[in-house]
Amino acid sequence: MPTSSEVRVVVLIARETETDRADGEAVAQSLTTLLSERRRPSEVRIEPIAPDGVAAALTRATQDAEQPIILIAASRQPWTAAHLDPLLQVLDLADHVVGHRRAGWFVELKRMLARWPWRFLMAVPAFDLNSPASIHRRDPWKGLILQSRGRFAQVEWLAKATFQTQIVSTVPIPPLDSIDLDAAGPHGVADRWAVLTQPRFQPNPA
Repeated sequence: MPTSSEVRVVVLIARETETDRADGEAVAQSLTTLLSERRRPSEVRIEPIAPDGVAAALTRATQDAEQPIILIAASRQPWTAAHLDPLLQVLDLADHVVGHRRAGWFVELKRMLARWPWRFLMAVPAFDLNSPASIHRRDPWKGLILQSRGRFAQVEWLAKATFQTQIVSTVPIPPLDSIDLDAAGPHGVADRWAVLTQPRFQPNPA
């Protein structure tokens, strides 16, 4: 992929509050600056998760994207080059790249245990299921129809990408705190049930 490829930057915020909006704008500014330094034009969308949920927010932010790269940031803090560069480098070899935040052994153990059921049931390839950093090629991303309103959306897209034989890679990145992906409410059980029993792979008919 050319090093000058344009990027749609999607910054998720938990709620449309003054504090969350300010945090989102700081994240967006850090990314547009980093991308500009790498001669990559970018367009930013800041989307609140509440009240409609993660799937709706991501759909709104990406459905009209014409840029060949979609970057999704769901972090509380601004990014650095150490967060961005590994994702960009590996995207040349993959359809999706997820940042695996470095952490101590206990956190890594919890991540492994949290991932295990979804690895068994849905072949989810990533370890850091709550990572706030990912980058995607536009066309594979747009082929994923998301249903989940809460944090299960991360498991869902990973599983659907794997099912569609898309290439998912992970790269280590520095620590980065995630926003509240359940800002639209506790939909975990409903999300899991819907994706496991009635997974959608095509848009609803108009």
